[in-house]
Amino acid sequence: MSAIERGAENLAFMPIPLYGILIDIIADVRSSLARNTDDPGTEGSVIINLLPESLDARIQADLSFLPGVFKNVIKNAAEHVLETSPNPVVTESCTADDATVTVDVHNGGDLVPPERLATFFDRFNSTKLEQGGTGLGTTYARIVTEAHGGSISVSSSAEDGTQVRISLPRVVS
Repeated sequence: MSAIERGAENLAFMPIPLYGILIDIIADVRSSLARNTDDPGTEGSVIINLLPESLDARIQADLSFLPGVFKNVIKNAAEHVLETSPNPVVTESCTADDATVTVDVHNGGDLVPPERLATFFDRFNSTKLEQGGTGLGTTYARIVTEAHGGSISVSSSAEDGTQVRISLPRVVS
């Protein structure tokens, strides 16, 4: 992360369809959650949905780094709803316009307190440091997203739940 921040890491960009990456990451997160439960068939008892809104949207990405953005965000959302919601569902949507591809990761678990929203992407911000968390997952997501020319934000409200939005430049073929 620090090499990317300093500009010392040369990213190898290539045009890729983002939707395929999201499908692979969701499968990986489901598998990871299933391994961490007593009942491997439950997928951690969380439902992870991907809304197929923009199947062909392509972005410029370094496949060594960008998938980690989505893995961190989706896994955090899934773990959060498992801990705080009687109805644990995480929904991702992938939309595109002429210039941007946007992925929204939404969960309906407990809201993120306003004071934590301000530091959501800061280093060591985890509430799970005592359980082995590093507090670097959202920091990684911010640094890598920005290195790809994109932006990342978080919102949390009673009306909409918690949502992380990742926007990346679109490759138009």
